Amino acid sequence: MANLRSLPLCVLAGALMVSSVSHAQASAQAPRIVTAIDENQLVALTGNVHPDANQKNDRGPVSASMPMPDLTLVLSRSPGQQAAFDAYVQSEYDSGSPNYHHWLTPAEIGERFGPSETDIATISGWLAGHGFTVKQVSFDRMTIRFSGTASQVESTFHTSIHNLSVKGVAHYANMSDPQIPAALGSVVVGVRMLHNFLPHPLHRQGSTVEFNKELNRWQRVASPVAGSSTPNSGSSASRFAFPSPGAAANAAARGSMGPHPLFGINVPASEETEAYLEEDVTPWDFATIYNVTPLWNNNINGSGQTIAIAGTSEIDQSDVTTFRSLFGLPTLSGFQQIDTNGLATTCDSTNPNATCGIGDLEENTLDVEWSGSVAPGAKIALVVTGQNSAGSIDTVYDSAQYVVQNQTAKILNVSYGECELGQGTAENVSDYDLWQSAAAEGISVFVAAGDSGSPSCDEGGDSIGNPYSAQYGLSVSGLASTPYNVAVGGTDFSWCKPTINSSGNLEGCPTSSTSQGSPAYWATSNNTSSEPYESALGYVPEVPWNDTCENPILASYIESLATNYIEPQMGGPSAGSNPEATCNYIENNWSDIYEELELMLAPYVDTVGGSGGASNCVANDEDTDSENPTCTAGATTTGSSNGNITLYNDGWPKPSWQTGVTGIPSDGVRDLPDVSFFAGDGALDSAYLVCISAIGSCSYSDTSENVAEEFGGTSFASPAMAGVMALINQKAGAPQGLPNQQLYTLAGRQTYSECSAESVKNSSNCYFQSIDEGTNAMPCDLGAPIGGAVYTSEGWQPGQEYDGIDSPNCAALNSGDTVGTLVSSGTTPGYNATAGYNLATGLGTLNVANVVNAWSSDTGTKTATMNVSTTPAASSGTITLGSGVSLVLAVTVSGSSGTPTGTISAAGGGYNIDGTLSSGAVTINIPAGSLAPGTDTLTVTYSGD
Repeated sequence: MANLRSLPLCVLAGALMVSSVSHAQASAQAPRIVTAIDENQLVALTGNVHPDANQKNDRGPVSASMPMPDLTLVLSRSPGQQAAFDAYVQSEYDSGSPNYHHWLTPAEIGERFGPSETDIATISGWLAGHGFTVKQVSFDRMTIRFSGTASQVESTFHTSIHNLSVKGVAHYANMSDPQIPAALGSVVVGVRMLHNFLPHPLHRQGSTVEFNKELNRWQRVASPVAGSSTPNSGSSASRFAFPSPGAAANAAARGSMGPHPLFGINVPASEETEAYLEEDVTPWDFATIYNVTPLWNNNINGSGQTIAIAGTSEIDQSDVTTFRSLFGLPTLSGFQQIDTNGLATTCDSTNPNATCGIGDLEENTLDVEWSGSVAPGAKIALVVTGQNSAGSIDTVYDSAQYVVQNQTAKILNVSYGECELGQGTAENVSDYDLWQSAAAEGISVFVAAGDSGSPSCDEGGDSIGNPYSAQYGLSVSGLASTPYNVAVGGTDFSWCKPTINSSGNLEGCPTSSTSQGSPAYWATSNNTSSEPYESALGYVPEVPWNDTCENPILASYIESLATNYIEPQMGGPSAGSNPEATCNYIENNWSDIYEELELMLAPYVDTVGGSGGASNCVANDEDTDSENPTCTAGATTTGSSNGNITLYNDGWPKPSWQTGVTGIPSDGVRDLPDVSFFAGDGALDSAYLVCISAIGSCSYSDTSENVAEEFGGTSFASPAMAGVMALINQKAGAPQGLPNQQLYTLAGRQTYSECSAESVKNSSNCYFQSIDEGTNAMPCDLGAPIGGAVYTSEGWQPGQEYDGIDSPNCAALNSGDTVGTLVSSGTTPGYNATAGYNLATGLGTLNVANVVNAWSSDTGTKTATMNVSTTPAASSGTITLGSGVSLVLAVTVSGSSGTPTGTISAAGGGYNIDGTLSSGAVTINIPAGSLAPGTDTLTVTYSGD
């Protein structure tokens, strides 16, 4: 495909001089590089060493001629420029500002708020003088793309590039912070990715299923494909044949933990299994559960909108066609695969050392399929940056930057992640800059919060062996933690709370619609006509997605499995009576249980679940004692060599919109996630269905069986939220940009106690289902050697041992435990779900129709403010509306004493509002179209005392 990214530097420099609208024009920026470049006067670009670039993993220098073709020099604004840009972006989201939704172009951002052309030319000349090829200056002037060799990097940036072996996977990285001439330090933040530790795809694979047309039900037909998802792909669930709680204990006795029948239907008792119910989620199930269907019925389906996916692998478009045909969605029209660098290919390698593997193909396919499942009328652009053999191309960032710099779409989804510590200061700053530019352009950015629960730095750590408990403490994804993106977390359904009784039978999972309560959650068969393969009947209760023994539901299940099946077979210790005790039971006994009963419990200790928490490690520094980078505790800025962006306790400061909702911590920092959707991978008997033919048969036919695969992860929740944004933009009639302010405003209007996930049934009063039970806390390493395993062609082989790291934030809640629990403070697990906002699921999951219908349109919004005294008085005002106007009317009352009370009424054009004024202010939202433009007037009268 055509290379749509790179342009000659002279063309880019010329483009930077163009201003398309008057409000973005500004005088040329003053140069900040004002002294001669002296290569003997150096300054370190601190915080830019990867945590795994240490002596233990060092395998010696790389070849001096090793190509490094995709280096990005990250630049900074002056403090005054950054403050001005912050203020301008904030004004774009202030309905009372003349800049409201006046989006900038990338070139306008560069002209008004970027480094000067003189500084750009100076830095580019310095790079060229060291033999580098300068390839591209971004339109917003915040990055310079260049290429060279390892020896040029080492001599120019005064660091060394070494080969590493990390948990059996080959990498390379710089071993010390890069250094540059001090004269450049006022503009240069650092070099992005002097290593090849790439962000992780955020999904988990389950089993292959097929639809049995005779029985009108889905069936599991095989275990996960062996090796189909490599240890570094993010799909590690496929490596284990661990039991679903829905499997009967007597089936477990024969080691048949992979294939057990039926998703989407009752499973009757048989010689091999007790009765149980399992449910997978199809597009129509999602639409029913989250109340999307009313919008589709009113032609709000994303029509006219484009969703961009930041990708690393091309996909087989026929998989998307099969998926949409199978599940009754319209044919995807206008689909694009954009190759940004001429290297894009379909990644299907299962080699764990592959620079672009099957996990990337899985990720990008499911992103396309499920963003389009929520917005079936939207166009989708998969933007792919190809990888080279050394894995030295920053593929996810490059793809995302392409979308932002070229304005490919007004909605962008990113389903990859890496924690703040792992990214380093320069990468954290460059993500902040990129998402802030996106917000200034009116682009809504959705980033998956992560699949490792509360310790994001342990993402993918389970690839070293089993079990793997957290080693790096509470942390969040650096791609998701900025104030200028929506961080999307994950939930699981809690309709099934299984236990194994004393007879070895399963209890706690309703096996018929009549035993599920009223109304039932699931139908007893799948709809195969108007809503293909739908079985959901309404909203299903949710808890934070957590596949570990710290999940109270799974802990209870494992305890009963141990007491009523494992112990009678083997004898030995009990599983304990709380989640941490259950984790220690698995830690200490998993190998014996596996060898004796072929029952794999070890993955229940792995760090798998929906991520969330507080930003806490934006700026890094090198720990001279351990030769490892650490977070800069208490940092208030990114530092003079890193842009001087304001921080709070080494986290991004809490955004102004992250307020007004019960439960938001008073911690001063950006908290994650913002919202969540279902992300389960089958551990609680539900997962998503996808079609990816590269990992298994995927077909649709009227005469043969239809086949799909099970997956889960926040990489489903994030594209689903991108699909919701397409519905919002279509309904509003214009791009809405960063939606967080409206999301939190809507959340502040609801009464969370009436919207509990345990009781709500698509209430018209709820914008978000409050996830108020469960936790995303993970088991953590207290420093003792942990049991491990070796992954071979025959699967996981126990008997190895891995020396873990004593994890920060890890506490032993039970005396003598060798595996602890991550805590936020004292003995409080980090993090529990509570009513309102929480650090496990954010605001909760959306009632989509309620959110979309309550959204305030962006066009022509006006504000009227009237003041009256505390004595009996009346005040009125009249506004004539223009074409396409929606009105947000704010009435405030002030006086010398007392609190005014009274009533407020509004009428005009047949639209009437009455409200009570009791706190001195009231806001009335009148949607576009309620009043005839240019003729109807709205008169508001206040009277009170």
